[in-house]
Amino acid sequence: MLYHFAAKIISRAKGQSICAAAAYRSGEKIENDYDGITHDYRRKENVERSMVILPDNAPADFANREKLWNTVEQNEKQANAQLGRELELSLPRELPREDREQIALEFVQEYLVSNGMIADVSFHNPPKMNSRKQPIDMEGNIVTDPKQFIYNNPHVHIIMPMRSMDGSGKWESKKQKVYICEKDGVQRRFTPAELKNASGWEKQYNYVDQSGKKMVAYKIICK
Repeated sequence: MLYHFAAKIISRAKGQSICAAAAYRSGEKIENDYDGITHDYRRKENVERSMVILPDNAPADFANREKLWNTVEQNEKQANAQLGRELELSLPRELPREDREQIALEFVQEYLVSNGMIADVSFHNPPKMNSRKQPIDMEGNIVTDPKQFIYNNPHVHIIMPMRSMDGSGKWESKKQKVYICEKDGVQRRFTPAELKNASGWEKQYNYVDQSGKKMVAYKIICK
């Protein structure tokens, strides 16, 4: 197989809508309450399976794709807001469909959902096509009979909100400070909330500003 992995941000600054992206990837109909536009891709083919996977602390009704992404659209107020992340991964075509999906779902659970992320997962497997998006056989001849299509591009789209959810099911900040701390010669990074319960760890004051005031070493990270 040829491995493919791509990551991108879905953003209003690019004229994009997270409702539109989710509707297209899942092959569903979603009305975007933010701008009043309905995105209907129910006639889209080659969507093998789609689902929304929630962390334990997420509201149960977020399993409804339209509810989830409309909540995200409404929560992000800025006209140029970043709405979500999308990952696209190729899947091994040598494996049966069930095995391919299991591999992808284990990845989503271990690295995304277990860390508080909601994941909207859609499995695609479009037929081999020419440059005009027409299905072709192995010799490059155009074919119209689905029985003659060559399905050799299985892949999965994973769309996630930009924000993860905290233990109470509330959206967290997109960015936060992470303090560089030290204890017994070992350095670790802590968010402000984590540091409150980190006994014995001290913030590192590693530089002084022009007024002589000690400054805390920290980094801003995107969540």
